[in-house]
Amino acid sequence: MASPMSFELKFKLDRPGRWKQKLVDEMAKSMERVAEYTKGEAIRRASVHEGELMRGIDYINLSHKGFDLVSTAPYSAYIEFGTRAHMIRPVNKKALHWKGGKGGGGKDFFSKGHMVSVIVARPFLYPAFMDNKDKIQRVIQETMSKALR
Repeated sequence: MASPMSFELKFKLDRPGRWKQKLVDEMAKSMERVAEYTKGEAIRRASVHEGELMRGIDYINLSHKGFDLVSTAPYSAYIEFGTRAHMIRPVNKKALHWKGGKGGGGKDFFSKGHMVSVIVARPFLYPAFMDNKDKIQRVIQETMSKALR
């Protein structure tokens, strides 16, 4: 029976501080490229191709370690995850009010509350990342390879 093999690798860097900073700088650039690409993919996948949903897709907390892809539209979670049928009621007024018609320029509608049907999930943030994992991983690996040369 063969015994387990182990080895130890040691190396010395002339200026470890500079090397580490170069790696951090390169990773930060890499993360920004990945963040921009993923943001574009999320915008492309958004089921509503205009308005607040698309304008609200962005990345935050960008660093050499990663970023957060977010959507600031108040209804983005309903699009991403969907809803079940539910009742909506006015909170600050006696009735809900909205304008019907294309672009909201039509007839006025009022309601003291009504059922809203199921909103089917149409994810755009999660697939923007998950469907591109291999490409994102390649970009990061290439960056690491260049920085370590």
